[in-house]
Amino acid sequence: MSNIAGETRSGAWTALKIVAALTPLLVLTQAVLAGRGLYINHSAIDIHGMVANGIALLVVVQAVLAWLALSRGNAGRALFGVCLALVVLVFAQIGLGYSGRDGGNAAALHIPNGVLILGLSVIAYMLTRTQPTATATRI
Repeated sequence: MSNIAGETRSGAWTALKIVAALTPLLVLTQAVLAGRGLYINHSAIDIHGMVANGIALLVVVQAVLAWLALSRGNAGRALFGVCLALVVLVFAQIGLGYSGRDGGNAAALHIPNGVLILGLSVIAYMLTRTQPTATATRI
């Protein structure tokens, strides 16, 4: 695939497309683990926490790859912005998860924040499947 200028997209772009596809799948897996942990087997909550740490690492990598793609003209600012928002929201989500173990406001915010993370991760995935416009690639 080539970008606007007709140059070949980099390996970072390919890696970004892969990571952007994995992120919503892992976030959806989180919802399954949370449901199982709450209603079937509480040990799934421990796995839910471990997967959350993996997602945190993944969204940081995704943001770095999005920045590389932006700086090379392979992606637009919207993708980079969504990836930065994911980093902030995922780290907030981990904090909400740990501080909301006994219920309360943090637990109440944990679920809608997870829905927001899923939505943004799908948007990031979709943005890696589109061609950036000439104005979107300018920094």
